[in-house]
Amino acid sequence: MTFLHNVGLARIFYEEKGWVFVKEYVEQVSGFRTYARDRDKIQEAMNDADNGKFDVLLCWMFDRLGRKEAETPFVVEWFAKRVQVWSVVEGQQKFEQHTDHLTNYIRFWQAEGESKKTSVRVTENQIQMTEDGLFTGGSAGYGYKLVKSGVFNKKGKELLMRVKDEETNHTAYQIYDLVYSFGLGSQRIAKYYNSPEINIPSPTGGKWTTGAINFILKNPLYKGCPTIKKRRDDEGKLKTIPVEEHVKPKKAVPHLITVPEHTFIEKPREHE
Repeated sequence: MTFLHNVGLARIFYEEKGWVFVKEYVEQVSGFRTYARDRDKIQEAMNDADNGKFDVLLCWMFDRLGRKEAETPFVVEWFAKRVQVWSVVEGQQKFEQHTDHLTNYIRFWQAEGESKKTSVRVTENQIQMTEDGLFTGGSAGYGYKLVKSGVFNKKGKELLMRVKDEETNHTAYQIYDLVYSFGLGSQRIAKYYNSPEINIPSPTGGKWTTGAINFILKNPLYKGCPTIKKRRDDEGKLKTIPVEEHVKPKKAVPHLITVPEHTFIEKPREHE
């Protein structure tokens, strides 16, 4: 059974050992963010190991099994009680001496630390990209669209940038104006846009709700500050966090400003 990164070299490795390939497990989840209990392939592999379907667990590196210092060492140890645990790069992990347990723990302590440092670097890079007007992922946002930037990353892929979509951006501006100039609350604004006379589709294409109006009113994107880190890891599951807790660039992006700072609504009124 394998959790592999480089299949070609791994094949050479296990063929030289005289092992017979049984099964490969491929997953697209983060071993740093996601707990083993929520990783379907890990659970499937554990079930197969329990049922004697393979004798050797082969990974490219052991951190393919996870990068959580408080959990992954015990996952490896669990497998090692049932099958041989091998890494193409690091060799076999045994638990014959007390120091083996320490080495196993230190490996994943280092792996989690590296993941945290990588996360910080990625965040800093995303903030810089955002301040440069480049798109870092997610959706463009109501009132905006994505266009090619003419800037290419290290892999030669052209990056996108967010620009105003004139038709829907006017509606976003008008929502702020209805609050700032006319004192309307989100409920009345939603009713106004849903009326037969106006009938402007919401961001989802359906009817406007107070939630949709409030999201626009509280979103710093409209004052030129697109946010990142909109979700956080909550016991292995990514959950959306409140807009006010998002990571924001240090300065506004001029071409994204829809409303001036003084008209930005921190706490919209819902029932007026």
